[in-house]
Amino acid sequence: MFALELAGLHEEQGNYPKAVSEYLLVLKEDARHYPTVEARFAEFGKSGEAVEAVLTTLADAVRAQPEDTLRMRLLTSYSLGVAKPDAALAVFVAMDRRDAAAEAMLIQIAAQCDDGGAYATALAAYRTLIERFPSSSFIPQAHVGVARAEEGMGQIDRALELYDEVRRRFPRRSEAQEACFRIGEIKRSVKRDPDGALAAYRELLGIQ
Repeated sequence: MFALELAGLHEEQGNYPKAVSEYLLVLKEDARHYPTVEARFAEFGKSGEAVEAVLTTLADAVRAQPEDTLRMRLLTSYSLGVAKPDAALAVFVAMDRRDAAAEAMLIQIAAQCDDGGAYATALAAYRTLIERFPSSSFIPQAHVGVARAEEGMGQIDRALELYDEVRRRFPRRSEAQEACFRIGEIKRSVKRDPDGALAAYRELLGIQ
């Protein structure tokens, strides 16, 4: 527990690199402290300088021990919490980990970026997942996520193509329902194609 107190002291002094290092030692000694450490990270200073110091130290620690899943999980959690998901994604891409933990964290990064409108990062994360985990149960979600990201970035024709691919590739799944709905909305509101929109909506009803 002394390591926790020492880490807390560094944190109070604003010495975030030292605090991060001490908290990582805490995890090394006892992984059961992860919830406490994650909660402490969430309370770190939010100034740009503090955030960059924490991200840099965490990223270096993950690169130093890429097999340490708790470090990678902490980097993911912190980067998402400070709206810097691209920082975690860059480390993921460079590490080329292909285990279940990396798979789960990739979809977490992608989904949160998707929800938050960070479409370029979401697109990169979804594509990385598709490339590295072709047998993943998240593949349908990733494909419709790619389409959403393209749509969000204004690539409407490309998005339509991708939604159509999802509709055909994953029939009777919720992702096919979403694809049909988005096709209908795009054709109705953007393409001004009421017949095309109606066909998509009818197909959606057939899936439900």
